[in-house]
Amino acid sequence: MISPRQMAEYVGFTETEVRTICKEHDMPFKEMQRWYDGYYFEKIGHIYSSNSVIEAVN
Repeated sequence: MISPRQMAEYVGFTETEVRTICKEHDMPFKEMQRWYDGYYFEKIGHIYSSNSVIEAVN
């Protein structure tokens, strides 16, 4: 997606959401960040693959 504009926050989990998920499931955030930090949008920040994060938790 070249110009995501208002859709950027809907293509995956934000860093805050992933930190919360990791904390709830006793998983190291740094490891999740290393593997699943897939996108960066200027106004949103880092976006993580939601499917990959959920698969890792399961």
